[in-house]
Amino acid sequence: MDAQELFQSCRRGDLERVQYLSEHKEVDLNQRDRWDSTPLYYACLCGHQDVVLYLLKRGAVCDANTFDGERCVYGALTNQIRKLLLEHRMLTSVTIRREAYTEFLRRLLEDENHKDLTFYIHGQRLTAHRCILSSRSEFLARQLDTRWKDRKEVSLNKKEISFSAFKSLVEWLYTSQTKIDIRDIDEFARLIRYCQLPMLNEELDKAFKKADSYVKSKRGVQIQALYLESKHALWDLQQDLGDLAQQALPIEFRDWHSSSELPYSSSSQHKFVDVVFQVDGFKFYCHKPILFARSEYFRALIEDYFCEGEEDEAYRIPVIKIHHVTPSVFGDVLLFVYTNSCKINVDNVSELLDVGDMFLLPGLKRECGNWMGGLVDQENVMDILRTARVYRLPRLEDTCTEYIAKNIEQFLDDKALLEMVEQDAKEVKDRQETDSIQVVDDIRSHIRSSVRTMSDMEDAETRLNYLDIILSNLGLDAQIYLDTIPSNLHVDA
Repeated sequence: MDAQELFQSCRRGDLERVQYLSEHKEVDLNQRDRWDSTPLYYACLCGHQDVVLYLLKRGAVCDANTFDGERCVYGALTNQIRKLLLEHRMLTSVTIRREAYTEFLRRLLEDENHKDLTFYIHGQRLTAHRCILSSRSEFLARQLDTRWKDRKEVSLNKKEISFSAFKSLVEWLYTSQTKIDIRDIDEFARLIRYCQLPMLNEELDKAFKKADSYVKSKRGVQIQALYLESKHALWDLQQDLGDLAQQALPIEFRDWHSSSELPYSSSSQHKFVDVVFQVDGFKFYCHKPILFARSEYFRALIEDYFCEGEEDEAYRIPVIKIHHVTPSVFGDVLLFVYTNSCKINVDNVSELLDVGDMFLLPGLKRECGNWMGGLVDQENVMDILRTARVYRLPRLEDTCTEYIAKNIEQFLDDKALLEMVEQDAKEVKDRQETDSIQVVDDIRSHIRSSVRTMSDMEDAETRLNYLDIILSNLGLDAQIYLDTIPSNLHVDA
């Protein structure tokens, strides 16, 4: 429902609703509908420049030289939107990247810290991490175990291998996405076959056919680059990094994660590890670059480690002790750090929230919040709402206030809700007519946004009256907070 509403809002030009769906509902802005179109495409097609600008700033993908970019440029209703798209750059420092895991993967690629292998291709230099390359390609793993073993530098001077094609390949290995200049397609394809990457070969073939078909249908359109990206490719990357995560777990703990779908190969234990975390006597053999790029907390731990600290006898690498977390939950955290996913249940969700907060992993907290959002009912909604506020989880908070708004008549005498309304009212200093109570505003906003038809408006007015009764029972002047359905609101007949 949220996805469908995003597409509709982009077509209507409802910027406020798009902002709400993006920032509170955390709806994916780069998803596609059954016509292979994105929200950005519809905003361009319908001429809503303010929505287009917002989507671009929030991370909507649109490189003007790619298939999706050309489609948006070609379909743009106005020259102003067309100019905006052409001037936009797919990855800039000012672009807000909503997906923390995608940003982590790009930091891992771009950050020079802890890179332990340097390639020279026709005189040009490119650095990488052995642990990433070996986990992503069996061919590269064999090379690192044989010809490139213990080598810090590798020269690739075959004329069939260009620097730009190799750089694009490494970018895909790290992030599951890359942009290929049309002029490099043949060299890139040969490199894919050489490295034995059938999935990437399939992605390239699909993207090329898609772009070729579009160019033939639109006279004068030229595509200068292909942008490779898919959910399946990202999933495959997560599985490969999940293999590294499984290797990090102590043998005693691996059965605890046996329900995970991530593969584990017992023949490749503790490969390219360079740091050990010790939790209640259990050792987790990890990879600095991944932890370094994923969390400021782990970055600080690694940077602040002193040489006189403990060292693992087997691998001669530093041992860092972690406190205030159980070993099993630390294992869950590592799975999330590497793969952006972990098993959440009633037994670990509370500790995962605490640890996610402590380890500066907002994505882990959001995962916990999303899981808790599926449990909301009348008995626990206020407890979950308080939890959402404590851990700053706007989507979970929104889920709770939406539930209350839909069932407001059942909360007229709810002690927990009344206490929250009173507390929020006390936090309003020097109250004026324009001041508002947070939880009341949130509930009222959901009631208003539910209006689609005339019968909806009648139901909304009834629920707003219930909300006013709650304010009156608390001795708060309902007129100060009155916010009726606007007379100019569009409803379907």
